[in-house]
Amino acid sequence: EYLFMTRIHGHDLHQQWLTLSHSQKSKVISQLRSYMINMRSVKPPGKIKIGSFSGGPVDCCRLLEFDEVGPFVDEDHLNRHLRGPLEGPSISPAVLSSQQIQHELCATHNDLFPRNIMVDDQLNIVAIVDWKSAGWFPVYWEY
Repeated sequence: EYLFMTRIHGHDLHQQWLTLSHSQKSKVISQLRSYMINMRSVKPPGKIKIGSFSGGPVDCCRLLEFDEVGPFVDEDHLNRHLRGPLEGPSISPAVLSSQQIQHELCATHNDLFPRNIMVDDQLNIVAIVDWKSAGWFPVYWEY
């Protein structure tokens, strides 16, 4: 494993978000939207599992774990993990129905919060940091 660090000149968006005007927030959102469209257009190479970019396990607290978990063979395997021990009548028919839909996989940051978005004094995004949870996930995952 490697850790690459460089100094980013800027501030995390979390420190500033509540003080920004509507137009300032719109500026940041517009940039972020462009970055996300670009990133989500990257499709996995060949048949890869749901997990890290290398196809292995991923560190993701939203997967109900605090350690690495996965990889998941497919979306059904991921959904079974998310349901945990729940099966049969204890699961809402709406949940089961929605989990029958198969989604494309795309590149996902998986921890995209204001604390991980760095902006300069003019509110230009200069970096998105903390990629340890990134990987290949269904297109809905980051929402």
